[in-house]
Amino acid sequence: MISDGCQPPLTIQTNILRSDAGGTEESELSVMRDEGWVHDHDHDHSHDHDHDCGHDHDHDTGPELDAGPDGDGIETYSGHGVRFQYPGHWELGEESSPEQTTITVQSPGTTYWTLSLFEERPDPQQIEASVMAAYEEMYDEMDVYDSDILVLGVPAIARELDFVCLDLVSTAALIIFQTMNHTVLVLFQGEDRELETCRPQLEAMTRSLLCDMD
Repeated sequence: MISDGCQPPLTIQTNILRSDAGGTEESELSVMRDEGWVHDHDHDHSHDHDHDCGHDHDHDTGPELDAGPDGDGIETYSGHGVRFQYPGHWELGEESSPEQTTITVQSPGTTYWTLSLFEERPDPQQIEASVMAAYEEMYDEMDVYDSDILVLGVPAIARELDFVCLDLVSTAALIIFQTMNHTVLVLFQGEDRELETCRPQLEAMTRSLLCDMD
């Protein structure tokens, strides 16, 4: 469960208009540099995708997951055609409906990472519009930054949002793309001081994401 404080506008996920819009037949989450959702344009995409939306782990060049102060280890989530790793001392929760599944991983603080899978594959731009509308309704002042990211060579929707919540500067980052089975929303949010230590973990979780395309 997400901690009290700057909570995400989770209602955005159930208010999205659905359509039969198509998408790419395969998806691969791009390599991210440490500074954020930035695709490495020099990365070779010619490897075997093996029906995944994750990247080739032999070419990983980013932060690794932390086993935690008590040595809780690294856990692996597998279900609904996706798989990812997360720190064992973080709490995982899941909510499902016929339209979507949302998996949330909560840090010991207020930072969290969510993965939402939309069964009817709505247009990613519809999801982006709903996400942005929800944040704009909650926060009066917000800075929005577009990021350069590709999914299998095709531009994906990626945004980073800076806003003030409970007198603290916070950041949310999201990426939206499609596979043959789902429209996928990855979103993380945290207070900037927490993100100084948590962001490498959040990005490592995203880098570990694999999607079954069968």
